[in-house]
Amino acid sequence: MANQRKTPEARARDLRLAMHRIQEGKALTGASKLTIAAVAREAGVSASLIHNRYPKIAEDIKSNRQVQVRARGASDADSDVLEWEREKNGFLKTELAMMQEVLAKLQEVNAELTYENVRLKVQGMKKEIDPG
Repeated sequence: MANQRKTPEARARDLRLAMHRIQEGKALTGASKLTIAAVAREAGVSASLIHNRYPKIAEDIKSNRQVQVRARGASDADSDVLEWEREKNGFLKTELAMMQEVLAKLQEVNAELTYENVRLKVQGMKKEIDPG
């Protein structure tokens, strides 16, 4: 007997059931966080199928995930990521300050060169007017 594809309605039902199992902590795959990838694994499909064929379900997963994160607060992994992002932010602020100093110096050099360019043009124009 050939392997028949499920109807879109049956597949959507499977995806919703997979979401429900994950949210209730009863996932067959052991997933604990509600993500598109976790729902896809739980339902036995690819994440791209959810993105491409079931965008409403993808949106529901994302919005439920945001509610779930707010409800339970930041986990240790989330805290680690937040700390890493803060460190990166500090590094980037320092780099920005250094780049602003370099920019200020380059602006000074540019102003000096512009002045020198104008001076030389004026000097050349004087020689054209009074060659001798």
